[in-house]
Amino acid sequence: MISTMINAYRDFWTNYFNFGGRTSRGSFWWFILCNILVVVVICALLMLLLGPEITTTLASLYGLATVIPGIAISVRRLHDIGRSGWWVLLPLIPIIGSLVLLYFYLLPSR
Repeated sequence: MISTMINAYRDFWTNYFNFGGRTSRGSFWWFILCNILVVVVICALLMLLLGPEITTTLASLYGLATVIPGIAISVRRLHDIGRSGWWVLLPLIPIIGSLVLLYFYLLPSR
């Protein structure tokens, strides 16, 4: 289980600009779980060691660093269910768009 999560997280970073291909449902959700754990643990440690101002700045930099690969993994997940990568823009429609995209992410691979 841990190795699967670590592999999904590693694949996320090694496919930084890869918008082609597919990402399975399992790999996608393992990455999401691992990323949440990384952010929570690192932010908690930084908060204790460095204080809130520096933690906020570093967390913002991490967030910026994950924007492009986050879009890439989302596009690959959409490809895996037979959808165009352009569906990643669905959250631009308030509330409904995000819910539909979440539904797409939960669908099994084709």
